Amino acid sequence: MGLGGAWGIGGLWAGGGRGCFGGAGGALLLVAWGLRLHLLDRQDIWWDEARNIEVALRPLTQIAAAPELDIQPPLYYWLLHGWSLVAGGAVGQLPAQLAFVARLWSVLAGVVGVALLAALARRAGGVRAALLAALLGTLSPFWLAESQESRMYTTGFALLTAAALFFWEHWERHCREKAARFSPASLLFVFLTAAALFTHYNVLFVLLAWYGWWGGWALLQPARRRLLGSVCAHGLATGLLLLPLAPIALRQIPGYANPNLTVVDVGEYLRQNWQAYLGG
Repeated sequence: MGLGGAWGIGGLWAGGGRGCFGGAGGALLLVAWGLRLHLLDRQDIWWDEARNIEVALRPLTQIAAAPELDIQPPLYYWLLHGWSLVAGGAVGQLPAQLAFVARLWSVLAGVVGVALLAALARRAGGVRAALLAALLGTLSPFWLAESQESRMYTTGFALLTAAALFFWEHWERHCREKAARFSPASLLFVFLTAAALFTHYNVLFVLLAWYGWWGGWALLQPARRRLLGSVCAHGLATGLLLLPLAPIALRQIPGYANPNLTVVDVGEYLRQNWQAYLGG
């Protein structure tokens, strides 16, 4: 599958003579869409959502400097600002209207994320893996809940999953050709990973894991020096794209403190994650 197929939803339906994944995948996406739309405005806007909506409805030039962002980079708020202009969200509307418009962006990002996850699973394990991934993404209580709130998590996941698809395309080319150069796929990987980090700072931990794996693989290859240079070049390119974020991060991160957050041990962390993914 080429770059056109790698970019997300198009790859989801590409049957390629390997069964009827297109129909089944399309049906699952319709289910994902319906579940996320169901009673989208059933709950009142809560604190995080209220802050996100209020900041996103400000003039675009004021968003990045808004003190309410405290520990959030601005891309999600810029996207929500643009979405609100397109979808009709505005100051003065009834809370239910504001909630529906703002949450609808998360719905869209959540459904796109399911499609991208299925496309990635297909590349990794074929049609069955893709169907399983789409089914899990469609029905996950945690993902459903995040898709119905005006927060940045489904946006960040969609960006990272798209980046993973392009990375896979680039890495397969490395395996075939042992090439150590930029490609259209790797440039899109760089752009999307930077965009994801502009959406949430915790993306940094994902990028460290990805680059750590990539660097470890490069070390095991005969052309390790050339390949490691490619890894570093891509990392440097990502860093250059992140330079505009540096002043915002330096203002937000060093003095951030949240008395409601406590560090737990590994066992409790895993238990809480399991509970959250089951919808608890």
